[in-house]
Amino acid sequence: MNILIIDDNKHDTAVLKKLLKQIEQKERIRITVETSDILPAYSKDLREFHMIFMNPMINGAESIDLACKIRKYDNNVSIIFTADNLDYAQKGYYANANRYLLKPYDESTFFNEVINLFWSFIYVHKSIRIFKDEFEIPIHKIMYIEVNHRKTCFYLMGGDKKVTYRPLSDWIKLLEDAPFSRPCRAFYINFSNVKSITQYGIIMRDEKYIPITKSYQDRFFSDLLFYRNRCR
Repeated sequence: MNILIIDDNKHDTAVLKKLLKQIEQKERIRITVETSDILPAYSKDLREFHMIFMNPMINGAESIDLACKIRKYDNNVSIIFTADNLDYAQKGYYANANRYLLKPYDESTFFNEVINLFWSFIYVHKSIRIFKDEFEIPIHKIMYIEVNHRKTCFYLMGGDKKVTYRPLSDWIKLLEDAPFSRPCRAFYINFSNVKSITQYGIIMRDEKYIPITKSYQDRFFSDLLFYRNRCR
């Protein structure tokens, strides 16, 4: 998850980074954080962030207009206003912000709200680039990935298939936050698109049977338990 914090209060920024670090460790989500103590001008670079925390007032200037511009071009990014009071709550609503959190943060509320946003983004909105021409595919549409004769094949919802020559290890690294696991050497499956699971194999939504081999069994079922607890 790429996160941007826009706040001119260094103490508040440090507290927020500390809370995000705790989420990273607890939820096994890889988080990269950038910060800015000035209100940036809108640019396409902001579309690289998956979540943006912003103070409604930065050095005497409102950040509401920036939030509106971001939302105009990106409906998937999560926008969270972090404020000392409720003065800008209504304007945050007009900017279609996902959350409005009050400082100082109540840790329980913060974790519940932000973790839910993380997983909602990862399971529903997050995409990965398949090719250098920037073709992107939403993660939830990937059923499974298969290694076949030095090619890595993506099997997608609806029967589509994409073939790449990047090794599976590269894709596993890109998808490490997503609800995927490796049941055997040749496959990497999306739990969201599993029809049924037994001790020895998986049936995907397209009726594909994928075995669970002994050397991958422990990690696979640990990942499955984590996924099921996450979805409760």
